[in-house]
Amino acid sequence: MKIEQPAAPNSRPKTTNLLALAIYDFEQKAKAFHNEQACSAPKNETPEARKARDNQRKADFAHLQCERTRIRQFAAIQATLEQYKKDNRALSKTDTGIDVLMNEAHHPTESLNNHLAAIAEPKPSVRHDAHHIVMGKGKYQQAQMIDARLALHLHGIGINDPRNGVWLPREYKDKGHWATPGAPAHKEIHRYNYETWIVSKFAIPGISKRVLIDRLRECKTVLKYGGYPPEIVKPKDTEWSGD
Repeated sequence: MKIEQPAAPNSRPKTTNLLALAIYDFEQKAKAFHNEQACSAPKNETPEARKARDNQRKADFAHLQCERTRIRQFAAIQATLEQYKKDNRALSKTDTGIDVLMNEAHHPTESLNNHLAAIAEPKPSVRHDAHHIVMGKGKYQQAQMIDARLALHLHGIGINDPRNGVWLPREYKDKGHWATPGAPAHKEIHRYNYETWIVSKFAIPGISKRVLIDRLRECKTVLKYGGYPPEIVKPKDTEWSGD
């Protein structure tokens, strides 16, 4: 029988739950703050030093209050996302539910924005836009893009699921941001060839949920950091297969 060593007191929890980790970090910061306040004032402290210490105390407490607000908002957003995923899994089991998923609005992108924030992928800058990897409709190859979207819904993934989203710099001049160093501009990829690429990956009969999620993750990674096919930002090429 394998015996696991118990966790050290106050050790960081072994979990991928971002909310649990945020709460743990807040608890540690709050403990450190109150431990500091419990210490006696230094001997022979000057009035100036006491004022500086008091100002630091106020600033630290204000920071904790801001952190509390941030985590509370994060918890609310995460709860909304979990309910969204739960509802979509239920809808994917019936033809009527698939119709509901297909009719979900994808513009404006506020829902996708919030869902990305809920998985700790906040908007990197005011010059970034949330982009649906598998698009809501598509412009040039709508029938095939709808088939790709149906593949998402078949496996209980909504169009505004954060796994289907990525932040992209808005225009050419915004490229090179540290959070998305290899990303194309958002306005640069709404092209025929981008749709070819996505269709080739997702509009596949019998695609499994595992493969679909892996491909969403792959697309998100290369769109953020580079490695995407150069053809997706080039003029229309009907000969390109998307590989």
